[in-house]
Amino acid sequence: MDVWTGGRAVVELLKVERVRHMFGIVGATFLDVLDTLYDDSSVEYINVRHEQAAAFMADGLARVTDRPGVCLVTSGPGATNLITGVAAAYVAHSPVVVLVGGIALDHYQKDAFQEFDLVNMFRPVTKLALQINKPERIPELLRGALRTAMSGRPGPVFVEIPRDVLSGKMSPVAALAPEEYRVTHPQPPHADAVREAVRRLRQAKRPLLLVGGGATRAGAGELVVQLSERCVMPMITAYGRNDAVPNAHPLYLGPLGRAGAPEAAAACRRADLILVVGSRLHQSRMRPSPLGGDGSRRPLPGPRGIRRD
Repeated sequence: MDVWTGGRAVVELLKVERVRHMFGIVGATFLDVLDTLYDDSSVEYINVRHEQAAAFMADGLARVTDRPGVCLVTSGPGATNLITGVAAAYVAHSPVVVLVGGIALDHYQKDAFQEFDLVNMFRPVTKLALQINKPERIPELLRGALRTAMSGRPGPVFVEIPRDVLSGKMSPVAALAPEEYRVTHPQPPHADAVREAVRRLRQAKRPLLLVGGGATRAGAGELVVQLSERCVMPMITAYGRNDAVPNAHPLYLGPLGRAGAPEAAAACRRADLILVVGSRLHQSRMRPSPLGGDGSRRPLPGPRGIRRD
């Protein structure tokens, strides 16, 4: 009967999620993962100069491919160096999976070399932070972390696996496709909400389309443009999401928010209906200057809005 190490189980679970690259700096605490990767060329471990770069690279890959971006580092400063990159992924809702080879279980709570409470450190900047303390729990908990990272509004997760758990022996893991243990397709919008949106669009005289990153992630950019053209409705993009629609399109006015286009802000103030597609409306209503010429604060526009996350 074949016997796996915890490290091999980690690699096999990531392969099912079509992970092809991991980023980090080689460390002794996760050698069992590296031993598996040495014999399995389907996943490449990319060694970086600094762990912060590993987090940014995993974030960028996740945004482009819509797959989990994985960084794998060692305990102590190897993990703490990731914080800035993981925080960036958290605010951008990027599904980064942070894997840390921790110190051996019997060294915890003993002020051991490179011991740190990483779970609590990463909890504020991740959707889920946990430690796996038994090899046989790796499939359950790592799948749970992947489900959390990729489901609903995506985001980073943190998983610490002590070195003796990674080297521990376990039975082979049954391969489960992502759709067998997590939702891979968003729920369709409620029919009543769609009818209400159509009713308001028909009544609007100056409608405006605000497009966010959710449209990009759903691959709905072309549909958004078709809606804009059919309704002759100008388009603006949410802060930091300039690529959500073709910038050369004649109905595109520019980005909203900090350092955005004045035309986009003016269109917001003038619109009597704003149809929001794929945005959480975090900074979208910010204008370059909220103050009038006399220093008084201008009131925010109050159009009827329809939000669709």
